[in-house]
Amino acid sequence: MRTLKVIGRDFTEYEVKNTNTPGRDGVLNQGKFLKPRPLKIRMKIKSDSHLNLIKLMESINKHFDSRIPQVISFSDERMSYYGAFVSKGETSGYKKSEIIDFDFICHDSYKYTEERIINYTNTAILSVDTKYPVKPTIDIVFSPTTTEISIRNTTTDKTINIDGSVYGPVTIDVYENELLRGTEDMKSDMYLSSDWEDFTINDGDQIVVTPTPESMIIKYRGVYL
Repeated sequence: MRTLKVIGRDFTEYEVKNTNTPGRDGVLNQGKFLKPRPLKIRMKIKSDSHLNLIKLMESINKHFDSRIPQVISFSDERMSYYGAFVSKGETSGYKKSEIIDFDFICHDSYKYTEERIINYTNTAILSVDTKYPVKPTIDIVFSPTTTEISIRNTTTDKTINIDGSVYGPVTIDVYENELLRGTEDMKSDMYLSSDWEDFTINDGDQIVVTPTPESMIIKYRGVYL
């Protein structure tokens, strides 16, 4: 199989919400929202016989017969798309090679990098491979025991505050909505005033952890449009 053409990787379209306002000219804008990204992949599929080509197409049909979004990536781009398979072109029925279009719809319009890992030094300036703020996973090791922890993004002024005895590893996984002391859930030890849902990182941000941890690793996936 060989990819001949891909359409949609640069596609961007917004749905603009407007409402009429009695007694006024024009309309009142209520915002805009990204539409799903369509992807069309044109491929040349070849086999040593027509029968084997049919078997190959059956395997492809089975692979795409899934309710789970497919991970789509290309060798000339370091991003992953997430798309639902929509349709494919029909084969002629008698050739050993075919050129077929595969259509996907990416309900999530954004594309993502592979997981990035930063061995972070407390208070350093972050270098993050993203165009949009991302929700990180932060693995922190404390030694000795501490009872109060503050994780603050000084750039956004968003903070996560924890009141609970900790010695060793703590995982703050904002993306997966998990706060763990080792393997033990400790969400109940987090202050209600914490900016949990709004805590993100971006290129150039600074993270300050108090008290200073023994080690700290930040994981994330960059987001692009």
